[in-house]
Amino acid sequence: AKEYLELLDPLYLRYYYAAKLSGSIDDIDYNLDDFVFRVNADIVNKFVNIGSRLGSILKKSLDLRISIPDDKGQAIIDSALAQADTIAQYYEDLETHKAMRDIMAIADDANKYINDAAPWDVVKTDADAARAICATGLNVLKILSIYLQPVLPDLCQQVWSFLNVETQTWSDLSHSMANHQVNVYEHLAKRVDIERVQSLISVPV
Repeated sequence: AKEYLELLDPLYLRYYYAAKLSGSIDDIDYNLDDFVFRVNADIVNKFVNIGSRLGSILKKSLDLRISIPDDKGQAIIDSALAQADTIAQYYEDLETHKAMRDIMAIADDANKYINDAAPWDVVKTDADAARAICATGLNVLKILSIYLQPVLPDLCQQVWSFLNVETQTWSDLSHSMANHQVNVYEHLAKRVDIERVQSLISVPV
């Protein structure tokens, strides 16, 4: 554990365990390749990626201000909120792997929405429309951070700092950010390198 902390953030291991654990007493494997894949694919490329992509646009072109989601964006937000009871029950049942699965499915939907909406192109001709796209993405990011807080409390606190909101709880899920000023995005999580992880279990010859 001491060597791990010298090389990697504990949030990565917390997420990996959550993505593998269930309410049963079955053992789980710590597979290095799977560990690296899950951290990079889920935390970095899905969850944090939402803030990274939109934070850049907001700083560069939109004075860090979002507006109100349009109808299509609100549907994405409503879909994310609709998963609350199911995810809460997974936590109650200690089925954290199912909770992580559903949470990352929401992140997938949000990233697809952002890709399709392409605010980096829209902002060139319609700043208001770009603000609405960013409003959708960041409201989903806030919802995701509430869902992930039991597993990644420190990272979620950093997300809320970026979003310029107080510490969030489950009761804040429906509190939407509208016409809201966010803070400058700062790097939240970096990709894990397989060689760095492998050095943890290397055996001296």
